[in-house]
Amino acid sequence: MTKSQEHISKFISKILRHNPEVINITLNVNGWANVDELMSGMQAQGKTVELSDLEYVVVNDSKAKPGKPGRYSFNEDKTKIRANYGHSISGLDLELELVSGRKLPNWLYHGTISTFMSSIEKDGLLPMSRNQVHLSPDIETAHEVAGRRKKKDNEIHIFKISTVEAVNAGVVFYKSKNGVYLTDAVPAWLLR
Repeated sequence: MTKSQEHISKFISKILRHNPEVINITLNVNGWANVDELMSGMQAQGKTVELSDLEYVVVNDSKAKPGKPGRYSFNEDKTKIRANYGHSISGLDLELELVSGRKLPNWLYHGTISTFMSSIEKDGLLPMSRNQVHLSPDIETAHEVAGRRKKKDNEIHIFKISTVEAVNAGVVFYKSKNGVYLTDAVPAWLLR
């Protein structure tokens, strides 16, 4: 991705996950934004973007995997776009898949840095500024996620969660279209 495309990706992440009002657009109840309104709003902010730019960002997002979308999705006719997860906007129904039993991996992982360890060990995993806690299906992805927040003197720590124990304790899991697992919170006693 070029710097311009990275800039577009970061900007639409801000708009579609957190602040659509910055460019005077609204999201529908399922988090979809009208593509023409998004491009017009970006244009009004001095950010020229074409549909082909959005298509490139959606397909080449760093979270995209073969056969799975990344952070963003289009509807079938590409008239609407949304972020698949990671919102701080309340009241959205992102149509996430409720997963339980055999559809869940045995373990999920959450990567963090030493700065947050004491609060996590005390309070568990909380969504903080987001609507839900993000969990990874493998250690490598959790490590990568934590690495984005790593500062010079911080160490990366990976928490492991038994999905069987969590479900038995009443924790409900959802799965985004690109394989990120989400939940409202994970109590500290379930973290290993």
